[in-house]
Amino acid sequence: MGSKTIANPTGAFGYSTLDQQGWNETAPFVVSTAAVGAKQLVQIDPAGNTCRVNTTTPNPLQIGITQNAANVGQTVNVIVQGTASGVAYTGTAPAAGDVLIASGTTAGRVATNNTPGLGQSVGIAIGAGAGGVVDVWVTPKYLS
Repeated sequence: MGSKTIANPTGAFGYSTLDQQGWNETAPFVVSTAAVGAKQLVQIDPAGNTCRVNTTTPNPLQIGITQNAANVGQTVNVIVQGTASGVAYTGTAPAAGDVLIASGTTAGRVATNNTPGLGQSVGIAIGAGAGGVVDVWVTPKYLS
């Protein structure tokens, strides 16, 4: 019997990102006003079934982080709860456990704010941010 070698070019057990290893719940939304990139914070449009890149103002319309890029009219999968890897941040690198909100300087990114206003949090940093990206546990919105 011949010798066999199993190659693993994409990482341990075929996984290359936390999105593939960790649990997350996604929801499909149609992109409304401009193309969205992968791993961007998005908000729901008033129509209720479309989304767009989140503005630089934290608000309760934020719905989650995109899994993939999509153009206007295309469907994008949005992580509404669970793990999202490689999300871009602005400002100081988040530490594990920091609360994340929408960036006040760059649309579609997150920033650290451990005392957010009601309905502003996106989630928490799973680990320390590095190289401009952080892994996020996206949490549900809590509104009064």
